[in-house]
Amino acid sequence: MEYISHPTPYSTTYRVAICAGAGFSDWDYFVYAADILLQHRAAGPLPIEIVYGACTPFEDTFQIHPNVDQLALRYAKEKGYIATPLATRHDLYGDAAIPLRYTAMRKYAHAVLAFWDRKDKSIRKMISLSEKEGLAVRVAPWYYHHPKKMLTA
Repeated sequence: MEYISHPTPYSTTYRVAICAGAGFSDWDYFVYAADILLQHRAAGPLPIEIVYGACTPFEDTFQIHPNVDQLALRYAKEKGYIATPLATRHDLYGDAAIPLRYTAMRKYAHAVLAFWDRKDKSIRKMISLSEKEGLAVRVAPWYYHHPKKMLTA
């Protein structure tokens, strides 16, 4: 996997990495949170580029519902934004594939939108490392959208 360096001040797009824990599939909440994050950037001088993880079916444990990567792609298409997948090969990297993908996303993006249920350790690490690296980070809590929580309610 090639790592992409941090965007320069001369970037031609405003890059937003979108991530979430397994199981997030709420389209309406996704649009609401993304629109709030991008409301001031949409009218800006740079086009918006949505960066997503391109989760493979092998990695997706919730095949019944769309995952966040599919939501990000759909959102980019519907809003007319540029969509950039950053995928890793799970067959080659094994358990390290997801952290490698998140590292590539952080290195490429200006901002991060994370849908976090306050339990997922990989998303927590993505948020903390993104903040340490100086990216703009917005966390959209979705614990009340978690499928297991909805089943017990």
